[in-house]
Amino acid sequence: MKQRREIYAIFATYFCIHAFNGLTSPFLPLFLEDMGFDVTARGLLLSIGPVIAVLTQPMWGSIGDRARDKSTTLRIMASGMILVTLLYLCSASSTVRAALSSMSDSAFSLLFILPALLLYFFFQSPMQPMADTVTMEYIYQHKPWFSYGIARVTGTIAFAILSYVGGLLIERSSMGTAAMFPLQMAIALLMTFSMFLLPRMPGHREKKDKTPATELLRDPWFLMILIMALTTASTMGFYTAHFSTYLRGSLMANEKIVGISSSVSALLEIGLFFITHKIIKKTGILNLMLLDLGLVALRWLIFSLSTNIAVILLVQFFTQPFSWAIFSYALTVFVQRAIEGRMHARAQAILNGIALSLGRFIGTLGGSGLIALFGETRQQQVFLTISVLCLVVLAAALVVFTRLGWRPGKAPERFALNDEDAM
Repeated sequence: MKQRREIYAIFATYFCIHAFNGLTSPFLPLFLEDMGFDVTARGLLLSIGPVIAVLTQPMWGSIGDRARDKSTTLRIMASGMILVTLLYLCSASSTVRAALSSMSDSAFSLLFILPALLLYFFFQSPMQPMADTVTMEYIYQHKPWFSYGIARVTGTIAFAILSYVGGLLIERSSMGTAAMFPLQMAIALLMTFSMFLLPRMPGHREKKDKTPATELLRDPWFLMILIMALTTASTMGFYTAHFSTYLRGSLMANEKIVGISSSVSALLEIGLFFITHKIIKKTGILNLMLLDLGLVALRWLIFSLSTNIAVILLVQFFTQPFSWAIFSYALTVFVQRAIEGRMHARAQAILNGIALSLGRFIGTLGGSGLIALFGETRQQQVFLTISVLCLVVLAAALVVFTRLGWRPGKAPERFALNDEDAM
């Protein structure tokens, strides 16, 4: 009975984390646009949060490695998401606006939106890496019936459902894009409750162990994989911050289409997550990462060549899982297989946390700069630039890995997988 409750809690945790993101990812940029922020202001607002996340990720990773129970840190993060949603609700409330009528519209918006964004990235960014650490260690220790991929499928389904439901809700509600916040509050409450039922997973690091997280950066394999993760995450950061407004502005798509595009793109992830562990065992961790980055480059190259919305949505459907989800899966397996247990939470925080957060910053702010440089009507040039950058990093990774002993058909011993690896 206890194990069944713990398994339900793990699945509920992934569902809630991704359900919350399923509303935030496609619709928060549209909400900021509706609040009157131009592309530069949106870029600045959406890039400040990742800076906070980058600075705090080592702290969360260290807390997780030292904690008596890693799940406790997740409960703190979930409670913070409740506060974030309250701030968003206040920013969209006509009652609160009337009470602060002496403030200008921009000052009122920043009073609530800026703290909400900062707290969102502070609590949300480390949540996925910590949940992955808890789940992978639980699978490794208890050998339950499910794999890590199946747990991630739950999150992907949640993202797809909430992206679609959010689009319908926003299109039909008089509140506009602000209609997503009451639903986010319900998700945040459910998230907090589910995390109180998670299994107890103690940290591996002894208090006398003073090894800094920067020790990981002395490993050339880890450093190159971090650069690849940062590059992939940067494209995801650009996509999250700017692609929905591109669809609505340049391609004339409505909120329903934006929601459907995010929802349908997540469907392929569901099938892939069921077989990703088999793909990794067949191709190897490094080969999958290299293939993923190559597909990301191809994705943005095609976006740069076409303005046909049907082509864009079709390419998005087949390549969206590789923009971060599958790469993130490979990173999680890499940490479990190739990093010492006492460093697991910090390695996850760096690869799946700092890389994603810093990538969001680069993709968001850098994307704003590129859009301002080329113009909102010439975003295909921005997409081409992203594709070229991905290809440059891919070429560098091939050179570095080859010098370190990697060959396409043979993984180094450190990355070799066996049936006992938790995936």
